[in-house]
Amino acid sequence: MKSDTIHSVQALRGLAVFLVVMFHFREDLSKTYGEVADLLFINGSIGVDLFFMISGFIAYYVYVNENSGLSSSKIFLVKRLCRIIPPYFLVTLMVAGNSC
Repeated sequence: MKSDTIHSVQALRGLAVFLVVMFHFREDLSKTYGEVADLLFINGSIGVDLFFMISGFIAYYVYVNENSGLSSSKIFLVKRLCRIIPPYFLVTLMVAGNSC
């Protein structure tokens, strides 16, 4: 069975998640761990840039490795939107529900 997963890209995704989460919690961490946490994660927002780079790479990778041209790009886009939109609306509803 052939796997199209590129493990180094998955590791970069994990690093990007870690950086973004720690960036958001750096103030809370600095209360416990002092300035060390703030210094370590002050540039954690770079994880967002890393996500954009990974997304561009994956889009190119799928485009190059699929031989069906534009139709494969459409399939990729539909699959991606089906993965992104439901969690987006779920989290949006949860946050909106808690803001009242």
